[in-house]
Amino acid sequence: MRLKEYRFDDITINYDKRRIPLSGGQREKRRGIYRYYGAQSVIDYIDDFIFDGTYLLIAEDGENLKSKKQNIAQIADGQF
Repeated sequence: MRLKEYRFDDITINYDKRRIPLSGGQREKRRGIYRYYGAQSVIDYIDDFIFDGTYLLIAEDGENLKSKKQNIAQIADGQF
């Protein structure tokens, strides 16, 4: 079997520009049932969702990128 090397952005679709970062104060005013992800995991629940499906979330900031105490990527499924 021969393996072929690919650039990550050649085989994936990046939806980062669709994200809407919300401050803690903004999230406080929008409490709801939909997961809101931070750099490493769910950090809150808000009143609306942008994504619906199965996505690979990759942290782009946060303390964990240095310490690597948690995974830097996770699968999110459903509405969030």
